[in-house]
Amino acid sequence: MSYDMDSVLVYTHPPLTDDDGIRILHSQPAQSRDGDLRGSLHQVLLADQYEDLIDQYTALSYVWGDPTPADAILFDGTKLDITANLSAALRDLRDPKRVHKLWIDAICIDQSNLPEKSKQVARMDKIYGGASNTIIYLGPLHPCVDGFMDSAKELAHLNRYENYDRYFPHSDYYDTNFKDIKNAHLAAAREVGLMYPWFRRIWVLQELVLSRSPWVQCGLKRV
Repeated sequence: MSYDMDSVLVYTHPPLTDDDGIRILHSQPAQSRDGDLRGSLHQVLLADQYEDLIDQYTALSYVWGDPTPADAILFDGTKLDITANLSAALRDLRDPKRVHKLWIDAICIDQSNLPEKSKQVARMDKIYGGASNTIIYLGPLHPCVDGFMDSAKELAHLNRYENYDRYFPHSDYYDTNFKDIKNAHLAAAREVGLMYPWFRRIWVLQELVLSRSPWVQCGLKRV
């Protein structure tokens, strides 16, 4: 069922009931990327998340971009307006069958509540450190980045092995010194970095360093 968003009531965040509390978004599955974004927000204690080996959350790192609302996520008949960049991220992260538990600053923090916002921002280190994974969402997948994402995934796999040469097919290209191949990939990564504004964000270093298991995602591709 698709909603007329103009007639839907605006979502109001219930107050956090504990000093250690955060909200986690339960992003509902959908078979179609174009289907309405739906979810629910749940309060949890951050301390409990460090010890939870099963019911963990993923943190999202992305660029807000143009602050103009371009889409909305539905919470039980109410809506929360979101930016175009966040809409794209949620649609690309959404699982077709399973609920995806996410921490996203624009959704999980009541942006209209300045005292709460200040407290939550001060705890970013613990929030990103407590996430089982962090997805660094760069944006749509550009054609020139597609091949790089594939090779980056292969390179990450090969780096786990000392005898990497036996994993390469026999060809003139792969007979090249492994270090040269790696340097070529790093050079390509720098070029990719220039294409995406995420790499120019102030919070990038903190979110990346604090993350236990960072993943980079462009469109539907993740490495």
